[in-house]
Amino acid sequence: MTIAPLTEHLYWARELIQLARQQAVKKGVPDQVMAQAMLVQAWMLFTGQNEEDARKSVSQLYATSLAKVVPQQTVPTEVD
Repeated sequence: MTIAPLTEHLYWARELIQLARQQAVKKGVPDQVMAQAMLVQAWMLFTGQNEEDARKSVSQLYATSLAKVVPQQTVPTEVD
């Protein structure tokens, strides 16, 4: 059994992602949801976590990242 060259693997990975994105767009899936699903799959591959744990990890990373980008909102006080 021979292993396909890395460039061929990358080609098919890109093709699969493009096809998945096209199908998601046809069904009305937002890009953000598709990106998060892809991140969960990648996290599973890199860490060996199951899907539920990977989803929790990615969600926590996203929330932490978002908290750094979006400044803390203060509750406006009423002025008489």
